[in-house]
Amino acid sequence: MKRFLILLVLLGLSGGHVTAQTPYMSPQWYVYPSLINPAYTGINQEVQFNAGLRQQWAGFDGAPTFGIFQFQKGFGKKADFWDGMHNNLRVSDPDWIKRQKTPFSSRIFHGLGATLLSFESGPFDYINLGLNYGMHIRLKNDLTVSSGASFTYVNNRIDWNKIQLADPASDPLYNSLIGGAANAGALYGQLGILVHSRRFFVGVSGYLNLVENIQSNEGIFFDPIYPLISTQAGVIIPLSTLVEVAPMVQAFHNDITGIILDYGFRTNFEELFMVGMGYRDNGIAYATLGMDISSTLRINYSFEKGMAETTILNFNTHELGIQLFLKKNKERNTFLW
Repeated sequence: MKRFLILLVLLGLSGGHVTAQTPYMSPQWYVYPSLINPAYTGINQEVQFNAGLRQQWAGFDGAPTFGIFQFQKGFGKKADFWDGMHNNLRVSDPDWIKRQKTPFSSRIFHGLGATLLSFESGPFDYINLGLNYGMHIRLKNDLTVSSGASFTYVNNRIDWNKIQLADPASDPLYNSLIGGAANAGALYGQLGILVHSRRFFVGVSGYLNLVENIQSNEGIFFDPIYPLISTQAGVIIPLSTLVEVAPMVQAFHNDITGIILDYGFRTNFEELFMVGMGYRDNGIAYATLGMDISSTLRINYSFEKGMAETTILNFNTHELGIQLFLKKNKERNTFLW
């Protein structure tokens, strides 16, 4: 019974409520940024497929494993921006300047995306399917305000057969559960906003619980594996015509972990090669590496090392991310690498 209780406490089972205490916080957020903020959807007007595999706490029995597949497409022509303000322009009809300004409708472009995320940790299985939308409004030639929304259906399952006790015969609760499974579904929404240019970005997003306990049995329902609120901010500093440094900070919050801060930076070499490192204040240090294999294929790898006293967090985490660009924008925002 003791091992059973420890497992339930670890995975957050309390009062019929199951919470994954392993929220998705990845050094490779730039590979699938709409997971943390839907305002990133279509931000570079590209057509791309992203896929990733994350093995968290490698070597720990029942450790979380994430699989991600994502598609997104930007649409709406990104017109050349002109506000009509040229000091050296002299015309006989001043109203001509107003008529030649970039129409507001031409300053708007959009993005659509879809995400499939699977998560497994011990007796827990999650399948998440989300749809994302982003709208981007150019205020000036190099300043854009983006907003986004997503809807995610989450199907969760507990397989009681994967919970083993040293002496199950003496535990009537275990005996009543063994051989069955608890299922639950929920619908979550996410809203986000982002202000960005080629030299900085600031964003914030939050999750909303829209419909809970869809087709639930055993009286079990679940919280999302994503942070409930997240913020992102960073700058892009050019060191030369070929090299950029991008320091950034993120903050994640949910009811279980509280606030976790993530400090990191990446160095981009002509957008062909990237190295980075960072630290989260829950005791996780990480390093990232990315490389363009071809004009359409990019490979990313990250390694995380636990440095906290907690035994679980001291295990290593590996993540592999792949980006396939069917259409690549040469003027893309480099803070997304």
